Amino acid sequence: MQKQLESMVEKASIDDVMRVLLASRKQELHQLWSTCSHLVSKSGLTPEVLAKHPH
Repeated sequence: MQKQLESMVEKASIDDVMRVLLASRKQELHQLWSTCSHLVSKSGLTPEVLAKHPH
């Protein structure tokens, strides 16, 4: 399940990644949260860009 989610995240748009981030944070899915956060940071998006993203 974890690997499947990770591969989905890698192919996802930033909007999808943000949705997964928010959902994983709400549901306390720390592993998924850290995976998404890592992918977001790898993608070169800055915290400023993420802060502007509508939640």
